[in-house]
Amino acid sequence: MAAGVVFLLGAAYLGEHYAAIGFLLAFLGAATFTTGLLIGARYVVPRLVAATGRALGSTPASRIARRNAVLDPQRTTRSTMGLVIGVAIITTIASGMGALQQAVDGWTQLTAADREMAHQLLGMIGSVMTGIVVVSCVISVIGFISTMSLTVIQRRREIGLLRAVGFTGSQIRSMITRESAALAGTAVLFGLILGVVFGSVGAQSVIGFETDGFVWGTPWAFLATVAGVGMLLVLVSALPPARRATSVPVVAALRIDG
Repeated sequence: MAAGVVFLLGAAYLGEHYAAIGFLLAFLGAATFTTGLLIGARYVVPRLVAATGRALGSTPASRIARRNAVLDPQRTTRSTMGLVIGVAIITTIASGMGALQQAVDGWTQLTAADREMAHQLLGMIGSVMTGIVVVSCVISVIGFISTMSLTVIQRRREIGLLRAVGFTGSQIRSMITRESAALAGTAVLFGLILGVVFGSVGAQSVIGFETDGFVWGTPWAFLATVAGVGMLLVLVSALPPARRATSVPVVAALRIDG
């Protein structure tokens, strides 16, 4: 990951000096950083989820949700990394195209017609690439929902015990929803940050010599849409496992087979 950061900084520097190798170095930096993140995800992701989980509140349901979200680091990593990568890729494309469009506005040598044509071309390329990547995001969402459902099945006795000591059905549903919020919220936020950095550095490595300073690609409407979809994901992914958790009778949940 540290090597990836060095490559990204080098790409931004080369972009300022019109070096054709800048974009290649930016790609290498993003790939190196992502590879390092995947290798060490079990050390990084649970800590990020724990930090996000502090925003869930201090109710009993929130505390148990926060504990469950990081109880198994391997499961936490598997639940979130697919979403992190999916969100990061789609945000990288949107951020890079946004930075390029901002740069085009500052190119005084272009006529109004040329500038409009450049905007249309960049918008078309960004739309096509985004549409392709959305498929991978859908697969990541399905994987996240499946993981949450499996987690509830594995913790059936624990949920039965909570209901036996006084937890209501609404508290159980709230606990599962908050756990989903901690996992999905961390994945979406982390993916957005990575995507903005990768996309902006990639654009800088290509057109840095034509712009004044570093241009951040921050398409706020797109970022807000991704955040909104992330919240919707939390609700959708929590509904089936929450319904399953409260539908099992307490006696059946506490039964010890064998």
